[in-house]
Amino acid sequence: MHDDFVDELGRIKAATPILWGARDILCPRADQEALLAEITDARLAVYERAGHALHWEEPERFASDVVAFAESLVSLGRPHTVPAPRHPDAPRSGASDQSMLIAR
Repeated sequence: MHDDFVDELGRIKAATPILWGARDILCPRADQEALLAEITDARLAVYERAGHALHWEEPERFASDVVAFAESLVSLGRPHTVPAPRHPDAPRSGASDQSMLIAR
């Protein structure tokens, strides 16, 4: 099944990171440019040595980019903090110290 939501992209008003591997054979650069053109607050980060699985191919950079994006939302006052989900097998001590950012 293939759904095309190109006409809806302009409705996205949230800050949107676009992380793309230059060696991606599934999603071409033209698709990324189309997203940038339609989403007002989109930013493109290109991973020159990665393909479609850039989170596996360059995990340190990927994690750094995601953290930087979340921190940029904090500096703009956009997110709020909620307790992180707790795995049922996790020890209880220290579990309340974890939190995660949720963008509004």
